[in-house]
Amino acid sequence: AYLAVDEEQKALEHYEITVEVTDKEDLVVNSLCSMGDIFLSQGDYEKAFNAYDKVLRDFPRSILADHAQYEIGVVLEKMGRKDAAILSFQSLIVNFPRSALRDKVHYQLGLLYGQKGDYTTAALQFDMVLQEEANANFRLDALLQKANALYNGGQYVDAIKIYEDIMKNSKNKKSLLRARYHAGWAYYKMGNPKKALEIFKQLMKETDEKILVAGIKLWFGEYFYNSGNFNNAKKYFQEVVTEFPKSSFADDATYWLGWVFYDMGIEDKALQQFDDIVKQDPNSRWAPQAILALGDIYKKKGAYSKAIPKYEMLIQRYPKNRVTTIANTRIGTILKDQNNYTLAIEYFKVARSEDNSEMNAQLQFDIAECYRNLGMENKAVEEYLKVEYKYPAGKFWVMRALFKCVELLEKHGKNERAFKLYQKLSEGIGPEAEYAKNRLSIYSLHEK
Repeated sequence: AYLAVDEEQKALEHYEITVEVTDKEDLVVNSLCSMGDIFLSQGDYEKAFNAYDKVLRDFPRSILADHAQYEIGVVLEKMGRKDAAILSFQSLIVNFPRSALRDKVHYQLGLLYGQKGDYTTAALQFDMVLQEEANANFRLDALLQKANALYNGGQYVDAIKIYEDIMKNSKNKKSLLRARYHAGWAYYKMGNPKKALEIFKQLMKETDEKILVAGIKLWFGEYFYNSGNFNNAKKYFQEVVTEFPKSSFADDATYWLGWVFYDMGIEDKALQQFDDIVKQDPNSRWAPQAILALGDIYKKKGAYSKAIPKYEMLIQRYPKNRVTTIANTRIGTILKDQNNYTLAIEYFKVARSEDNSEMNAQLQFDIAECYRNLGMENKAVEEYLKVEYKYPAGKFWVMRALFKCVELLEKHGKNERAFKLYQKLSEGIGPEAEYAKNRLSIYSLHEK
């Protein structure tokens, strides 16, 4: 009754008294859960957590224990503690295997894994929702979320299959529009802009839903930008910013406007655009990218004394952001070009990781090059060889590194080792392989 008239404080007082004076478990549990629900709606997450947690600690076998476990996951997610929220939801699945909340739990797990960038696991969680006895609309939403997770993970073909299945079989207008919208983006990402253009043009005629219109206009901006039509790109990006200022699409458009101005030759305006992003909202997901853009613009014009401080700012402000790797690499490259090889090595080492990737192969190659330029040729040989055994995925850099390595080995008269490397190089493709074959034939002549 109290909640019906929105007298939440009186309701809380009533529930607190009930918890203190009654010895009936069901009344205590109901009161604690109701208190948690009120605190949650008020944004008082600490008190909400404590109320639900008391249910689990004191009444773990109660009929509402699974509800308390679920709400703890919700509270932790709202507190920004994603990993703890995941553990809470997983605990519900383990501890309450027959809970009627399992479908909602898998859905929440899908959202959380998606937010963490683990789209494969996110898709699996949404798939689990489809295996539960959920209502039709909830299942449809989970199916759409699964497709979105596949899309975000770069599995565009699989995502499109689901979108098209929804378009063929669903009668839910909202889901149909979203499936078509996301399918358009998927086709675009697959390199089929013609199909995407067809979908988005039709959607613009059929919907006035703000979130979709904003996304479509952003797509048109990207489409024209990538086509080199900067005037039209500017038009659509500015419309997104003006018409949908509070949407996440406006943040995207604001960033891309900076590159539009740059490619239009309006460098001062581009610099101002990126600088404004950093100053107005340093917590924006685009702020690190904007600082990187500022550094890159200065770097492209050779203004290294302005570029390096921007890269350093990025490294200091956002040490855990993935673009800091790029910033360290950029500084290393500038220092290498300035013949400051010792310091360049340090930046390349910070940027390098243990992942077997093209980028790390290039960084390892650059480190070896720096040692060579410092005259530390034995150390350079050691570092060149690391490119192959640590980062074989970077095939281009592996070939370059082996080629540079064999040059040094021959220079120092280590022909036996050089011969073995030439044999390895000759098995590849490209100019290094052809050169290796010629050198092997010369070695053969000398042996005769």
